[in-house]
Amino acid sequence: MSEFRDISCYATAILIKFAKRKKMPESVYLQGIQEPLTHLNNVLEWTSIQTWTKLIDNIADYLGRKTGIFQDLGYEITVMEMTHFQMFFFKVAPMVFILKKISNHINTSINRNLRVSMTFSENGVMDIHYHILDLAKYNLILCDYNRGASLAIMHCKGYQDATITDMSCAARDSKISPCHYRITWKPRPSLFRRIRESFQLRFGYHGEILSFMEDKHRALEIQYEEILKLKNDIQASNDFLNHMMDNTNEGIVWLNGEGRIVFANAAFGRLVWKAEKELAWTTFWSHLSNAMTEFDYRRLFMESQEKTGIPQIKEFEFTRPSGDTRIGETIISWITTGQEEPGFLVTVRDITEKRKMERQLFASENRFRSLYQNSPALIVGIGSDSRFIYANPAMEEQSGYTETELQSMHFRDLVAPDANFDVDRLVMNRLDQGPSLQEVHFRTKAGEWKAIALNTYPIHDDTGALAGIAGIGIDITETKRLNEQLVQTQRMDLLGQMAGGLAHDFNNILLAISGYGRLLHKKEQNPELKEYASAIMSASERAAELTRQLLTFSRGEVGKQESFVLNSVVTEVKQLLMPIVPRIINIQMVLPEREIRVKGDSGKIHQCLLNLCLNARDAIGLIEGTITLRLVPGNEPDYIALEVEDSGPGIPPDIIEKIFDPFFSTKKRGKGTGLGLSVVYGIVRSHNGKITVDSKPGSGARFRIEFPEYQVEGQKGESMNEKNVPSDKKKGLVMIIDDEILVRGYCEDVLKSEHYSVISFPSAESAIEWFQIHSAEVRFAIADIILPEMDGVEMVEKLRAIRSDLAVFFMTGFISPNMKQPPESDPVLHKPFSPVAMMETIRKLEKERGL
Repeated sequence: MSEFRDISCYATAILIKFAKRKKMPESVYLQGIQEPLTHLNNVLEWTSIQTWTKLIDNIADYLGRKTGIFQDLGYEITVMEMTHFQMFFFKVAPMVFILKKISNHINTSINRNLRVSMTFSENGVMDIHYHILDLAKYNLILCDYNRGASLAIMHCKGYQDATITDMSCAARDSKISPCHYRITWKPRPSLFRRIRESFQLRFGYHGEILSFMEDKHRALEIQYEEILKLKNDIQASNDFLNHMMDNTNEGIVWLNGEGRIVFANAAFGRLVWKAEKELAWTTFWSHLSNAMTEFDYRRLFMESQEKTGIPQIKEFEFTRPSGDTRIGETIISWITTGQEEPGFLVTVRDITEKRKMERQLFASENRFRSLYQNSPALIVGIGSDSRFIYANPAMEEQSGYTETELQSMHFRDLVAPDANFDVDRLVMNRLDQGPSLQEVHFRTKAGEWKAIALNTYPIHDDTGALAGIAGIGIDITETKRLNEQLVQTQRMDLLGQMAGGLAHDFNNILLAISGYGRLLHKKEQNPELKEYASAIMSASERAAELTRQLLTFSRGEVGKQESFVLNSVVTEVKQLLMPIVPRIINIQMVLPEREIRVKGDSGKIHQCLLNLCLNARDAIGLIEGTITLRLVPGNEPDYIALEVEDSGPGIPPDIIEKIFDPFFSTKKRGKGTGLGLSVVYGIVRSHNGKITVDSKPGSGARFRIEFPEYQVEGQKGESMNEKNVPSDKKKGLVMIIDDEILVRGYCEDVLKSEHYSVISFPSAESAIEWFQIHSAEVRFAIADIILPEMDGVEMVEKLRAIRSDLAVFFMTGFISPNMKQPPESDPVLHKPFSPVAMMETIRKLEKERGL
């Protein structure tokens, strides 16, 4: 701490002496000072400029702060400290000698931050330069105090007319160094010259007498200085010894040959909580616990006498009057000298807190050891060479390797080859940073790949040097798999919402186009116009099919577990692939003639198949190739296999087992498309199916999905054509509610051609308002599900609140899982629909409701 303690405590001691002369309370001049009074009064100690400044500042506040107060204090304190001898010395000693003494005293014993130089001239001018080593440890108060002290010395010398002038001041301007004072006075003759002139002495005999007096006077001064120095050295030695005894933290005790205390320092008194007079001539073991008998203690000390010069180290338990105990590490030495009575020198170091900390550390180590051993989290240490230092049982269980095996391995031996970070950079760049969370993929001993959320932070050795990183991680493999499925689902849901809105409007238009095309084809007799109507019908049917495929792909419609024709799904996927697969890649399809049915969500199967085909396209690249889709019998009875085969480069054997992992991809970051193979795997499993892959480098890849085939009792009959629809004339009023005028017009024309009366409404509000008056007149209602201000399902609920037996069938161009679903008893007709389909639905509704 010497770099912060540059002021000798002699400077604080004379301030305290001055404060006591002024009868200042101790609490006033020591206010805000942390250092003890004994330290500040000890001239052998050092303190800081801040403590000295606070002390003199408190004195100035007490005396009444005024302009020039610190210069006045410097003057007054210097005069106060001047002894009669020093006053005489200043009067008679040569000025050059005085200046040299003062400079050496300040430079070596008063202020380590100052170097003082003084230049004296006989013409009444003296320059004083204070060279400051560190301006941060110098201030204006010290500058003013030094100026007053300098002026006091000149006045003591006898120059009462001396004045002091600032030439430059570093305390006022940090750019200036050093501080420069100039003292001027009226020159006068020397003392001996004045004596000689006063007695009118002449040169010769009288001059020799005066010269002899001067020599003897100088010799006496030198002898006095030597005596004074010797006295000061002895006092300083005693003060230093007493200071060490009083301020050491170790108890020091001198015992006579019987083990009684002759001397004990303050530290031992604090240990046993007793004053010095209470300890005098008591036996040492009377302050120890009852762990041993007095006889045993005496015998132990006697053993020390037999081993002169060989200290014994023991741990004793010392008792206090309160009953508390302290543990002391005790060194016992038998000392014999020729001049003093022999005795025991005993030193005691209080290690109570150390033992307490050791017990706490032991308990803490046990807790952390238990946490390390039993934590389900992976805990590892990795050295600066990227090798494992330690691994807990959870890491052993997750990786399949023992800790010993891991310690012989490099960290990169476990990390996935497609990891998006460099292992050495991961280790070395973490050494001087704080904790960091990142995802790490590693391979187990069994060959399984896992994803770990790993939090790493630096570790240090016992010297404080950086030694590596420690990591705590948890297995997030399954979480990532589920999260990928969730992200894909959310993406498809968003796409479905966008596609659904487009499909709703598009299907309304297609309904009008295809419906009127069918009506035109039915009524027109001109063969050419009939052919045009057929073309319109064919084009609208293809547009409707494309809309349905878009909704199926985006999962915009409700996915139900129902049977569907797998042949149709394969055909639809091929049609979707045509515009997005390069023309140099041939898409082949091998399907059986009979319909193959499976039960499940056709939309999800559609997505799985499309994803496998897109992967096949990416594998082939921009060269000629073939993608083959085929349906073949499964390996088990009543199973059907769906295969996707490509002519690409194939899948390397070292990664084929990892392709269904959620975090694995051979594509560059951000280049993946469609569903991940892990999601494909999950969808196949949810349909009670299984997926396998067969591939060899250079021979392409073949993915095979096997589903249980759904068996039906009989084939569904062909749809009714227009000629099979009965045209019996049944009258009745039908409500049509749809916001699209083309849809309302088409439905009106179909119903009127079947001899129904029709009333149509563009909104739910207008329909409800009319129905409140004419509800009894309505035979049944046809309602669109998606209406502008109120959906069709809610509207029908309000209509049935007026008339509960109202028969209704719904029509829609789009319905999503998030929409309010119509009751299962009410039929739903999807747009666009033909007049035949519309009338089939009406006939079925009338038959079920008995209309």
